[in-house]
Amino acid sequence: MPAVPDLARVAAKWALNAGQATGSYTDGVQNPKADWQRATLAAAENYKQAITKSVADNRFQKGVQRTTTDEQIQASVQKGSERFSQGVALGGPNFAEGIAPVLAVIAGTQLPPRKPKGDVANIQRVAALAAAQHAAKLRR
Repeated sequence: MPAVPDLARVAAKWALNAGQATGSYTDGVQNPKADWQRATLAAAENYKQAITKSVADNRFQKGVQRTTTDEQIQASVQKGSERFSQGVALGGPNFAEGIAPVLAVIAGTQLPPRKPKGDVANIQRVAALAAAQHAAKLRR
């Protein structure tokens, strides 16, 4: 039977070394071993097979059951709160690029006439927007 190091020692060493690896992380991101897009597209069939097997094996449910809502909240607050505004600022151009076609569809959709407040026919206005957005998404 192989010798296994102490869990606490392994975890502490990982936290220490990974916490000091910002430069290595950046270097690795900037110098990939392969083109991400090309490799990812080439793996499309593998992805499809893996997702199909994952669904058949109920892996999604099993993964969700490994943590609680309180644990997710605590981890998100501890890891993300201080970085949230920076992420939003850095993501601004991507947000603009992503929302532009949505706004264009809204601007180009002919809506049925508005009815009095509370009239069930007003739901047709929402349905028209939903149908237009779905059709546009399928064309992208």
